[in-house]
Amino acid sequence: MKLNMNMNEVHHTVKKIYEENELRNLSDFHSVSKKDIMQKVSRYFQIDLYLTDRLDSNESNNLGNQYRIFISSNKPFNDQWQDFAFFIGCILLDKYHDSGTSESLTNSMDTARIFSFEFCAPYFLIKELQEMQKEYIDNYSKVLVLMNVFDINYYFATKRLTFLRYQKFKEQSS
Repeated sequence: MKLNMNMNEVHHTVKKIYEENELRNLSDFHSVSKKDIMQKVSRYFQIDLYLTDRLDSNESNNLGNQYRIFISSNKPFNDQWQDFAFFIGCILLDKYHDSGTSESLTNSMDTARIFSFEFCAPYFLIKELQEMQKEYIDNYSKVLVLMNVFDINYYFATKRLTFLRYQKFKEQSS
């Protein structure tokens, strides 16, 4: 699969990843546990995933050209889910990064964060939510809907909502 990890195109990459793993709509997304999604995506990209209670924090590494993600079961699940998405973003940037570009480490980390927002609460799935499309719903309610539907925490949901506004702006100005 060809991946475009450009910040403005990351939603297309996430949609491809979900479709390649037979998750094409909100119904598919909710029919599978997030842990199963984590395992499917890890297998798809040949990344070793370890869910363990022996760690206090989540981390990833690359030893001998084999990527690994360690997720602590001691952390709340939404932290596990969000950290997994961030690490997948970092790994994909490393694996598919065009070494001919001059993207800085800071820009790469920003792109990985945006990837995590998009991975945990994909744009194409948010568009399915009728509640998110109604203008009369206040921002707090939108954040609560995102938290509930996508298993993300408050801070993450507020950041995702901000990026969603940016995505809608970009879509309308095209």
